[in-house]
Amino acid sequence: MCEQGGMSLRGCVFACLVVACGEPLVVQPLTEPTPPPPTEVAPVAASPRSEPAPVQRAPEPPRGPTEEEIAEARAEAAREAFEAAFPNHGVSFHFLARVRARPHHEAAVVGYMRRGANFRASERVPGVGCARGWFEVPGEGFVCRGEGFLIGAEPQVFEPSPSPPALEDPLPYRYVYTARADVAQYWRLPTVGEESTANDTFESMRSAEAERLRRLSAPPPPPPSVDAGDDGGEVAGDVEETPEPDAIVEAENEIEAPAPPGSSDAEVEDAVDEEQAPDPSLVAMAQGEIQIPDFVRLRMGRGFYMSVDAEERDERRPFWRTIRGAYVRADQVSTNEPPTHRGVVVGGAWQLPIGFVYRGGTRRLRRVAATERFRNAGTLERHTPVVAAETLQRNGQDYIVTADGFIVRRNAIRLAEQSERPSEVGEDERWIDVDLSEQILVAYEGDRPVFVTTVSTGRDGHDTPLGLFQIKSKHVSTTMDDLDAGEESYLIEDVPWTMYFEGNYAMHAAFWHSGFGRVRSHGCVNLAPADARWVFQWSLPMLPASWHGVFSERGRPGTWIRIRD
Repeated sequence: MCEQGGMSLRGCVFACLVVACGEPLVVQPLTEPTPPPPTEVAPVAASPRSEPAPVQRAPEPPRGPTEEEIAEARAEAAREAFEAAFPNHGVSFHFLARVRARPHHEAAVVGYMRRGANFRASERVPGVGCARGWFEVPGEGFVCRGEGFLIGAEPQVFEPSPSPPALEDPLPYRYVYTARADVAQYWRLPTVGEESTANDTFESMRSAEAERLRRLSAPPPPPPSVDAGDDGGEVAGDVEETPEPDAIVEAENEIEAPAPPGSSDAEVEDAVDEEQAPDPSLVAMAQGEIQIPDFVRLRMGRGFYMSVDAEERDERRPFWRTIRGAYVRADQVSTNEPPTHRGVVVGGAWQLPIGFVYRGGTRRLRRVAATERFRNAGTLERHTPVVAAETLQRNGQDYIVTADGFIVRRNAIRLAEQSERPSEVGEDERWIDVDLSEQILVAYEGDRPVFVTTVSTGRDGHDTPLGLFQIKSKHVSTTMDDLDAGEESYLIEDVPWTMYFEGNYAMHAAFWHSGFGRVRSHGCVNLAPADARWVFQWSLPMLPASWHGVFSERGRPGTWIRIRD
């Protein structure tokens, strides 16, 4: 019905509902509902996006310092403590400046410094017998300012000073030696005329010495003849009358005196036979008229050694300046070439017994397994070290088998074997064993060998003393000489790494020969330079910094040395 009247379905339904309720029917056009106006909403600020909270982990423990950092910190602390204890600076200006045990002028000398040595010093300390004040120096010693030492708040300098010793090298100085006799050592650079005067003086002295030797070697004169008296009965007595002392003097003067001034050569020849005439230079020398000029420090023989500092030239003449500040012509000396032999630091594969070849051209042998015969496998250089694994005999000959399988004759080897520690030496003490029969030195710490090498000890007539000793003093270098021994006179300046143990007997470096393993010294124990330095640095008492020499005492005893056959 609704569709036929043209009414929409919605309107038809609405009309029916109205009629059903009994209300008059009023039909209104149906319109769509109007939506409400939009309500303005205040913008809401967007809240920032929060990150998730980090996961809480246990804190890492703080990192400890490394060993290197600890060492650096300790070194820095030691430097600061040293600077606080020794704020002053010093230099020695005496060639040998004494260091004493206490700040007292009568205290024991415990060491010394050489000219040019730089050192640190404390503030002034109370003491006796030093006008300008005592100062402590590293090494538990005391020095007097002004008595060989300059001391101040700033670094001190003294010129001229020699180059300091090279303590890290096998030799502390350079050395030269005289290749001929009669080489002059001068206090200062000589003029050309002074050199000529020195040469003339030496020539006169040579002539005098030759004449003296000729007279000493001449046969004695025949006894006087015996003449019979006129009566043939009495014979002149053969006992000479003893002249009075004044007559002796007159006779000596008559014999030795030169011809008086104004005498001609003919007069002299008439008075004295030419063969019997004394050499004028001999007479002058005997009477003290031949004297070394005062600008000459020393008349040196052949084979004298000097330590040198630098080369200088004067009027195109080359000179060496010595460590002591003297001068010698550079073209009259030769440069020393020291031996290169070195011992063995014991450890690892190098264990006792250890031997050293001491004969040149020693054959190295191999054993042929099939025949047990020996065959030549080359030669070993002198001073070659070997580890001795075992010994054997063949046809009455002793051999050593080395650790690498070679065979060497026993009589070509100087062998070091373990030695028993003397009862006087403590279990941890350092000591040195010198075996004269093998010419071997072994250094021990308790019962543990730490170093071994060959030595040269005293030859016949210059025996090295036997017994147990302790090092009395140590010197970076010291001069050894005997200028009154005739043809055996010698001079060696600055013998390095010297360690006295009994009187004038010492262990020291020998840079003038390489015969280690054989006797040849004047009684001292000679070592190769590198070996002597090793023993010097290792042994007691230790040498404080800047000191050139140190003496042992109750508070710093010396290392034990046993010398045995």
